[in-house]
Amino acid sequence: MLYYVVSLLSQIYCNGPILQAVQEAHLFPDSKYFVDMPLKQDPVSTLRDFYELGDSVKEVSVLEAFVESHFEAPGQELIEVYPDDWAPYPNGFQHIDDYRLKRWALHLHRIWRDLCRRVKDDVRVHQERYSLLYVPHSFIIPGGRFREFYYWDTFWILKGLLFSEMYDTAKGVILNLIFMVDNHGFVPNGGRVYYLSRSQPPLLTPMVYEYFLATGDLDFVEQVLPTLEKEQHFWNLNRARSFLHPETKEEMFQYYQYRATMKFPRPESYREDVELAKGLSSDAEREAMWSNVASAAETGWDFSTRWFAQEGPGMHELKSIRTWSIVPVDLNAFMCLNMRYMASFYEIFGNFEKKNEYYGRYQKMKLAIKRLHWNETDGIWYDYDLEREAHSNTYYVSNALPLYSKCYDDEDDVTPYKVFEYLKREGVLNFTRGIPTSLAMGSIQQWDKENAWPPMVHMVVEAFRTSGDLNLMKAAEQMATQWLVVNYKGYVSTYAMFEKYNVSMINEEGVAGSGGEYEVQKGFGWTNGVILDLLDKYGSKISVSGAAVPNGVRFLPLTLEKMFVKTFSNKTVVFNVDPTELSVEQLKALIAEEEEIAVPDQRLVFAGCQLEDGTLLRAYGVDADSTIHLDLRLLGGGKKRKKKQYTGPKKQKHVRKKVKLAVLKLYKIDDNGKIHRQRLECNSASCGAGIFMAKHKDGRFYCGKCHQTLKEKK
Repeated sequence: MLYYVVSLLSQIYCNGPILQAVQEAHLFPDSKYFVDMPLKQDPVSTLRDFYELGDSVKEVSVLEAFVESHFEAPGQELIEVYPDDWAPYPNGFQHIDDYRLKRWALHLHRIWRDLCRRVKDDVRVHQERYSLLYVPHSFIIPGGRFREFYYWDTFWILKGLLFSEMYDTAKGVILNLIFMVDNHGFVPNGGRVYYLSRSQPPLLTPMVYEYFLATGDLDFVEQVLPTLEKEQHFWNLNRARSFLHPETKEEMFQYYQYRATMKFPRPESYREDVELAKGLSSDAEREAMWSNVASAAETGWDFSTRWFAQEGPGMHELKSIRTWSIVPVDLNAFMCLNMRYMASFYEIFGNFEKKNEYYGRYQKMKLAIKRLHWNETDGIWYDYDLEREAHSNTYYVSNALPLYSKCYDDEDDVTPYKVFEYLKREGVLNFTRGIPTSLAMGSIQQWDKENAWPPMVHMVVEAFRTSGDLNLMKAAEQMATQWLVVNYKGYVSTYAMFEKYNVSMINEEGVAGSGGEYEVQKGFGWTNGVILDLLDKYGSKISVSGAAVPNGVRFLPLTLEKMFVKTFSNKTVVFNVDPTELSVEQLKALIAEEEEIAVPDQRLVFAGCQLEDGTLLRAYGVDADSTIHLDLRLLGGGKKRKKKQYTGPKKQKHVRKKVKLAVLKLYKIDDNGKIHRQRLECNSASCGAGIFMAKHKDGRFYCGKCHQTLKEKK
């Protein structure tokens, strides 16, 4: 059933006469806009109505009318949701020492609420009307034009969610990807039907590993482990290749490539791909071109000179793209990481047969990466060019990623230093605003030149941070500091986080990157996740107090949120304030200005507790969208009595009257001068000597200790 639905949707959104007509007519500025529009009726009826129009659809007005009558505006299939596990002040943020960084972290933490979406249930019921693929749990979108989830973006989004202590949301985004594998056999590039022809860097298993480290939830790992195995099978079946070592011609190695098989333009970039294929004389050439373009999109690096010809005519131009000829070092590093984590999972559950299987594959993969990608002369890993049978010995930040995946010999403590020296030798570390993706400065592609991408910076920092060497760990801290300062300055000057940043020294710090097929996007899911994870690792060490930010701004302005005050007359007053910093007195002053109620007459109550002056609202749990109740102070119904003035104590303390020589009443001296006690000693066994009984006027003797009463003998 699902295959049938996807087949129908493909005729609308992936490849067909409607897609071709709309995209070639330029009805919308962005090619992606149309393929995100839901259908108003089923695909069969839509196609029938389109064919009935005949040649009249060549007129723009007729085509516009058809689209308006048969399609909805994009985005209506999604619901903005407030995450149930979002709390205003995560406990982990307390160890961020710098006040400015802590406030910034709270700003980014609040952006999760703006980026959280859930698919409407109607998509599940009528999947045939939507290009959006149904998933059962809420998720975080990247932002901007990207209205759906994206595979490898989710890894860094997850890192941020875990630091924000949003464990339920983090679990949900993983389960959505698990849902994709269970229903489609793999995780597609993103959550649209037109992304089902390709995947993205395989990071689902590392996501489960990161979630397990944060929560210790073994039951969850056991639940999803069969699906992780299924995804590994997809990559082994569809993206693995075997070949003889180019030098020895003896050893057989398995390696992985990005090899999407789509033979038509990408629907979300239709016009761009059609334009790119102009000048090619045959269908075979065009199909090969589009397959290589789709494969480059599968890498996540769309686009980079990394996939272009490195010599000859068309060198470093998109027309020379040949992704199928490149064995990417980062993909093989990711697969190596997956094998290591899978072995760890099976060891935890006592399945040593599977553990040994994956551990053996992990060891073979490490050897393959060393034999195929490692260049001993330069001290770095390179992509391998199958056409030239040689390394692509050009700097790309991906060269260092086997260090992040720990895909080198465990006892090798020299390799991390060699990688660091390579980066220094290439001049990469001279960029004090981030790690550039490449040094191809003449390129117009977004995964080149001065652009730095948050995931790449994060992986390089993590590679050196976890190296175990103090000097390299210090270098990692410096890289993290530089990246935090750049992002912080960009945020305080624009109030936005970007998907990429320009690290050129000729621009101001914090400027968005450039290049690519679309305008730079704000939001931004993986950027926020990287910053929050770096603050988790370095928040107690790093400060931006000395960083001069644009326009003289020294710290972030207050984040304004809505807060409601319900008055005694049942009127609700809305205030735009920052509940994290507002005091009770400040709120009373705002109420006095708005409602003309004197501050001394106000009595504020929240959750049954009276708000006392001298405290912040957050001390009472007040947050955005909270409702505080305003009452007047009650002074009583009767006339106020004048308070009596006392010159002395209200009650006189009783003072026992002293009798001179009163002690003589207790003793008597006889005629012989002998002294006799006048009081009777208690004869009780519990009292004994020294305990005397009181004598009453009626002749009774009473012991105050044991309560014995005796009568006087006559």
